[in-house]
Amino acid sequence: WDALPIAGVDGTLKSRMQNTAAAGTLRAKTGTLNEIANLAGYVPQFDGPSRVKSYVPFVIFAEGQGQTGNDIGIAHAAQDRVGSLLSGILNP
Repeated sequence: WDALPIAGVDGTLKSRMQNTAAAGTLRAKTGTLNEIANLAGYVPQFDGPSRVKSYVPFVIFAEGQGQTGNDIGIAHAAQDRVGSLLSGILNP
């Protein structure tokens, strides 16, 4: 947990999911190679202001088709949206 980058804060997620429900809470490992962009990690569900009730794991695999020239950017945007939505659902 402590070794994973935090959305909107550090590592490979520093510039991702900023100003969303995931920022500062979602932690994940990115995996990008050629036209493949994966994201796997955890969203904590809180039971009080700073007490974690549980960790909800997620994995998102995305493989581009090489047709748009921006497959990785599209995959990252979709992953960021899913991460933000999951964080918002778990911690309304």
